Amino acid sequence: MADVGVHARSTPAHGVAPEAADGPKREPGMLGLYLTTLALGLGLWAFAAARSGNSLVPGPIQVAQAGWQLIADGTLLEHTLASLGRVVAGFLLGVGLAIPAGFLMGCGLRQDAWAQRLDRNEDLQWQFIDI
Repeated sequence: MADVGVHARSTPAHGVAPEAADGPKREPGMLGLYLTTLALGLGLWAFAAARSGNSLVPGPIQVAQAGWQLIADGTLLEHTLASLGRVVAGFLLGVGLAIPAGFLMGCGLRQDAWAQRLDRNEDLQWQFIDI
């Protein structure tokens, strides 16, 4: 006799359980909610842009057209890489200054003075104003 009690639900021949074969399950109606939210947001943006009458507030269609133009002539990639370079440089500068400052604060002679100052102030949000 075969032992049926433990393995009552068998997997198909290809080794994937039936509930895992379809991928993650979404609640019904969530896709409709996502699309409704997207359409509502784009509609409000278009309405606000048309209502403002200001050329500095473009609508979604103008933004999409300008985006495609920047992609087509390669300007978007160039400017994106320049911005990314600035972000990386700022991060490296911040890390390069923060790590030595942290070591100096942790190992410095004024460590007791900092601890006393923190003990005096209950609100840490005002610590930098108090210094």
